[in-house]
Amino acid sequence: MPARIFAAFSSCTSHQCTAGDTGPGMPSPAQPGWLNASELRNRQMRPCGRRKCMRKHQALKAGKARSCRKRDHLHRAQFTPCRKLHLRPVCMQESPGTPRGVPWPLRPRLYHRSTARVRDELPRGLKRAQRESDCFQSTRNSGSNMRSSIIKTLAVLAVALQVPPSVSAPLELIPVSTAPYVTGGGLSATWSQVRDDYRFSQQMWSEAGSDPAAIGTFGWGTGIWGTVDIAHVQSLPNDSAALIGRVNDTSAVNFANLTYNMLIGDGALGHWEYDRQRPLAPIVQQTGSQTNYAASFAGFLYIPEAGAYDFSLFVDDGFVFSLMGANGMLGMERETLAGSANGRDLFALSASNGNTTVMMGSGYYGIEIDYFNRLEAGVIDLALWGPQDQGWRSISTDWLFTELPRNAIPEPGTLALVLLAFTALGRQARKT
Repeated sequence: MPARIFAAFSSCTSHQCTAGDTGPGMPSPAQPGWLNASELRNRQMRPCGRRKCMRKHQALKAGKARSCRKRDHLHRAQFTPCRKLHLRPVCMQESPGTPRGVPWPLRPRLYHRSTARVRDELPRGLKRAQRESDCFQSTRNSGSNMRSSIIKTLAVLAVALQVPPSVSAPLELIPVSTAPYVTGGGLSATWSQVRDDYRFSQQMWSEAGSDPAAIGTFGWGTGIWGTVDIAHVQSLPNDSAALIGRVNDTSAVNFANLTYNMLIGDGALGHWEYDRQRPLAPIVQQTGSQTNYAASFAGFLYIPEAGAYDFSLFVDDGFVFSLMGANGMLGMERETLAGSANGRDLFALSASNGNTTVMMGSGYYGIEIDYFNRLEAGVIDLALWGPQDQGWRSISTDWLFTELPRNAIPEPGTLALVLLAFTALGRQARKT
């Protein structure tokens, strides 16, 4: 209930308005015609002698009146509005011979018809006004409680229905082949290395106050700067002056350069949980140079057990990873090191695909990786986390293939599966 009851007096000189709390949607307290509710109650409400009435009267005088909780002879208490509980502000209009006034509705609303007996000496209008005042406060409090309960319930439902990214429904890849397993030998790999002063990078970069431009156009833009440059490096002819060396190999994806292997122990280039000595990259073995080389891996990966899998690449500097099934492809990448304060990091496939693992059946899957290292330490390590694993495990050559086994049985295409389904339904219909 607003702290003040609006009253339209024909002459309000004896009832001066004072500032104070007002209810929502009510006139300004500075306007004439506002009467302090507690003053009105203290002046005109008298207890009838019954204990409940005495307690109510004392509470009103002390300004501690709350929403009604029990039914007494003054009014019927209700926490939630019922069909008989109607509200409307009451104006106390003063008239000659009726100093205490009679009620007058300001705007049409439902009002409360109390069945309680009133034994005090107040005029009927003030009794009714008091009842409506108390019940308005009760209903207002109950309405607020109801709204609060609804909001809390909706919040709980929202939290219950919200699915965190870490537990999202897993993705699914179907193997491109379900041929029996044979021991693998690695992926097909091509390594190429260019001179450090070779200016060719098409990786885009923007200096302050200028439009983006290829890094190769800047004075400092020599060497490899992004995955966009890998195709150019791999396409250079063997007799190109920009090319230092090239190596074709079959291997796993687990290599580092000499700089990385020498400096991981003292932490000069930072320390990571996945740091350890790794085989020397074939191109580094050939040329002895530690910088500006790229590698491209392609082939197939065998998954021995159906279940949820995740894949990771521990990389310094950049890469593009693609995992292909009969029904689609998943990928992740680190395009460039330009603008990055850290060249080395672990990248998980799940983090790039909605924080969810990949459901995979037993069989063969296509895999492609493009990788580059620009300067200083260089490392690449392909790992998986399978149903029986407790952490990341580097993928050995036993599970990697340059091509599918000769007895490979390709998975049926989508159209073939649909035709098989309709055929089965037709046979079932004929049987019935």
